[in-house]
Amino acid sequence: MRLLRALRYECFQMFFTKRWWAVPTLTALFSWYVADDLRTFGYSGLLTQYHLTYNAWDVVMRSTQTWIFLFAIFAPLLVFIVGESYLRDRSSNTMPATLPRVQSRAIWWTAKVLSMFIGAFVYMTMFSLISLLVASCFYPFAWHFSSFQLHPELARKVLALFGTADAHIMAIPESTPLLFLLHMLLYSTLSFGTYAVVALVISLRVHKPAVPALIMLGMGLIEFYVNVSQSHLWISLHSWMMQTRLSYLFVNQASTSFLINGKPVYTLPTSILYYLVLSVLFWLIGDALVQHDDL
Repeated sequence: MRLLRALRYECFQMFFTKRWWAVPTLTALFSWYVADDLRTFGYSGLLTQYHLTYNAWDVVMRSTQTWIFLFAIFAPLLVFIVGESYLRDRSSNTMPATLPRVQSRAIWWTAKVLSMFIGAFVYMTMFSLISLLVASCFYPFAWHFSSFQLHPELARKVLALFGTADAHIMAIPESTPLLFLLHMLLYSTLSFGTYAVVALVISLRVHKPAVPALIMLGMGLIEFYVNVSQSHLWISLHSWMMQTRLSYLFVNQASTSFLINGKPVYTLPTSILYYLVLSVLFWLIGDALVQHDDL
């Protein structure tokens, strides 16, 4: 019961902050950019030539596949909103009143870690629904995938003929958009929640606001360098960071850019295990720190 009360308090503190207004604002702008980018492909008449059409889900799909924006904007934003929970507690001086009520630093820390995953779920739910809402202003909503998404080989031809450098369209194995959305939300809750936990542990030692978000941004820039230069340096770091690509495990695995001997590094079961182990590890590290720190 004490854990549930502590978790409810942590969620209340986390959700009632003005920082959440950045999510609908940036998501709407990003979705508008993606929708307008898709619309330019239809101006040449190539879509009509190959009998391809869009619907609103194409914007959601392409948003989750545009990994550089996820690294540079949405991952740091998650850390800024959710991962800096402890720093907000310090700045508002709520710790002296919170810990005596919980009566256990371990329970307080566990509730703080669990709130990271709840925050990640709410964050990605807002991202998906707002993206779908904005997309519906450009393309018709449907309960099925568009022909553009169902025929990725034709879509690749259109993009290649159009001259775009990003001529890859990843096939989605889910049979319906709702199933894809469910899978993406469950996986991104685990993946982004783990990243928020990492930032939370960092904030126990780095007490400066926005620094954990900048660290996340720095990781994204490193990933961009590794991808662009095709460098074989930092292979383990590269593989770890590729997991934040939200559509990574829900697309054709052979289309991903990180393979070993022609086979994908991670499968869905191994990635879930990976994040569970990683989150438990950082939970233990954080628990050891809070037991001896002057909070």
